[in-house]
Amino acid sequence: MTASKYDEIRKVNNHWQLDKERAIKEKTATSPKKELRKQAEAKLSKQKEKTQPLNQVDVARLVHDLRVHQIELEMQNEELARLHSEAEATLSLYAELYAFAPVGYFTLTRDGTIRRANLTGAKMLGAGLNELIKRRFGVFVAPLSRTTFSDFLDRLFISGDKETCEVLLQREAAAVFWARIEAVSDSAHEQAEMCYAIVSDITERKKAEEGIQQRNAILEQRLKECARKLRAAQEKIARQDKPGVVDHANREQADLEMGTKPEDVLTEIPRLQTIELGKK
Repeated sequence: MTASKYDEIRKVNNHWQLDKERAIKEKTATSPKKELRKQAEAKLSKQKEKTQPLNQVDVARLVHDLRVHQIELEMQNEELARLHSEAEATLSLYAELYAFAPVGYFTLTRDGTIRRANLTGAKMLGAGLNELIKRRFGVFVAPLSRTTFSDFLDRLFISGDKETCEVLLQREAAAVFWARIEAVSDSAHEQAEMCYAIVSDITERKKAEEGIQQRNAILEQRLKECARKLRAAQEKIARQDKPGVVDHANREQADLEMGTKPEDVLTEIPRLQTIELGKK
């Protein structure tokens, strides 16, 4: 056998082997589909054998049932559409309440990173809403209050209860202001521990408290001065008068030095207190 004929036979064998492999692959790929179709046709044939032919009454009843079922589906679809519309309206209402609430709403992680905030909170900190996301809330806490805020976060996530604190916050390019933070934790969050915080501006309340403290200090100083004058007058009267006897002239002289009668000091103290309370 020559080399050329041998090459031709080898090529034919190779083609035949490739065709055989291709045929096996096609048969393997299509046989499950064909087998499944045969089984389905066989099952359908059995069902046809068991199924009795329908008369006109049965057909009419079947058509009626189908129409009733269609109407039921349409009514259910209308109800679902109504509920969907109500849900969207409620969601929109709560979104507006969240965004424009009179207090700041913040969602913070355990390290104080801001995850969400409302418009009031953003305005309170003097930053844009998008600028706040993923920033640390502690950046806006004045240096004097950062330890207080850090301790507040630790207590919040350790106790799991509602916690509050009062800190000085620093607006961007603005003066500091007093704020009260009230928060509850959500340790069951899937990604990280979260807390939901309400931030209120209490600057006016703090100013009022400082004013009350100042007036109380003035009142306390006045009371001390009255008590000092009373003791001085009593000591002078005791030195000049006989035991058990108070001279009228000495009493008048003591009154002039003190600026009021000793027995009137007790009535003067409540009067000063009433005046100070009226200023509040």
